[in-house]
Amino acid sequence: MNIDYPFKKALVTSLPLVEVSFSMVNLLDLTHVITFAPNLAPLKRSIARAGILHPLILQEICQSRRYRIVSGYKRLKVLEILGGEKVIAYISTAEDDLQLFLLGLEENLGTRSLNTVEKSLVLSKLVRQFGLSKEVILREHLPSLGLGSDPKTLDLYLSISDWPNEIQNNLASNRISLALAQQLAALCPEDRQAFSWLIEELRLGKSLQRKFLALLLDLAAKEKIPLSSLIEDEQLALLINDPVAQAPVRARRVREALIRRRYPTFAQAIERFEELKKRLKLPPHISLKASPFFEGEDWQFSVTFRNREELEAARKVLHRLTEDPFLNQLLHFHLS
Repeated sequence: MNIDYPFKKALVTSLPLVEVSFSMVNLLDLTHVITFAPNLAPLKRSIARAGILHPLILQEICQSRRYRIVSGYKRLKVLEILGGEKVIAYISTAEDDLQLFLLGLEENLGTRSLNTVEKSLVLSKLVRQFGLSKEVILREHLPSLGLGSDPKTLDLYLSISDWPNEIQNNLASNRISLALAQQLAALCPEDRQAFSWLIEELRLGKSLQRKFLALLLDLAAKEKIPLSSLIEDEQLALLINDPVAQAPVRARRVREALIRRRYPTFAQAIERFEELKKRLKLPPHISLKASPFFEGEDWQFSVTFRNREELEAARKVLHRLTEDPFLNQLLHFHLS
């Protein structure tokens, strides 16, 4: 199936340009609208100073004698805020909603980048509202959105279009990466909602989001309980909702609690690690640190010195360590 684009720019500008009463535009009719979580502040300042410089495109609905938005939703929302009464728009009487939707989409693609949720809304409307086959979308529309032609990508974006508003907001604002979204798509709705709530409560950055999700999934599988049940645990909730501690502190405490629950011998592991480190007989001005919770493979030596002699002494210590068998044990240390 090939989709024609009859509304070339020349044809759009040949449509009648009409001054329309704002009250005649139905802002609740989102048939052609794909805008999600827009930042209206810059547009509001511009329109307040200079008015709407680029005409909207509206579809006349003959039965109701009102107008449906094809292009210009954000401009109309700003006009609503500013108390505008009239707007200039190109008026189409065409009844082919799919072609008008594609017209609005082309105008958006030509003037700005769509966020992840907006792309999901486009694809959802094409499938569910306009009945296009997945074959047509994979061939013609997924590539036009810069998403390639993988069926799994289409499935992911169709899933995103059904997610709760809170998760969509995080995606649209890039607080959640697309890579994490792929992992979230594999969760049941309750687990996905619970983890999204945790991200908000602890203000987790992308790196910590990945670490938390991996830890929670591992622990949930070990204990054979839903991920959401873990997050709603009474003891964990006390740490998450601590009214005094700042978000980074709460996040660290929650993660420590999860690790201790996942690895019941964590305290003994710390003692074992410290004992091995003592056997290296490091002087006070040289310290050795493992990665947090022994997760990574990186180790850090810190050297404090006041002069060349102390630096040279530290160099000799580090050289000695390369031949120390206890160092090898430390480098292979991990939680079990």
